[in-house]
Amino acid sequence: LIQMATTVNTMNGQGGVTVLNTKEKDDLQQPLPMEWTKPEDLGEVTLYNGKVSPPCCKLRTIFKWYKVNFKVIDGKKPDSEYKKIPVVVIHGRQINDSFVVVKNLARILDGAELTKELLAIEEMTTFGLMLALEIAVASSWPELCKCAPLVGGGACCVLTVCGCLITCVGPPRIRGSHDVRDLAHYQQAYAQALGGKSYFHGEA
Repeated sequence: LIQMATTVNTMNGQGGVTVLNTKEKDDLQQPLPMEWTKPEDLGEVTLYNGKVSPPCCKLRTIFKWYKVNFKVIDGKKPDSEYKKIPVVVIHGRQINDSFVVVKNLARILDGAELTKELLAIEEMTTFGLMLALEIAVASSWPELCKCAPLVGGGACCVLTVCGCLITCVGPPRIRGSHDVRDLAHYQQAYAQALGGKSYFHGEA
């Protein structure tokens, strides 16, 4: 009850939504309703998004694959205390962090919770591979210039003009406190986890 009261209190100043988690990897303070059992039950989902953000690209791909009705708003959620992207809002419930979104929507979109093995793969993808990809791009001025037209607006000019500076300060900021390996490490880890299978889950 205390957790539920805390969650309701987070509605103040958050655009009238209930914030279900405040940090990366956090469990939801309120589980999503068990009667939500298929994509249609999610209604219109709002995704606060970055066009070239790997976690946002992941969620857009998942939503399209499972035919989720969603709209995209580019940029951070303006009234949110959580200052990263992606942020997802479903029926007035805000979920932060793509790992938490995938973990909690698996049952609704695919009919079953993620297994322990799939959860580990999803965690490695979100907090390992995707950060390694961001670091690889942020370390290369030519790659940053390729991203610039996709971002558009003022950010396009920043990426183009300040690319050299970004290559110096960007990678350490992206890495943060995460133990991020190089891309070859993740290639090997995925190959080992697949163990000769074509897919981690499903047939196609």
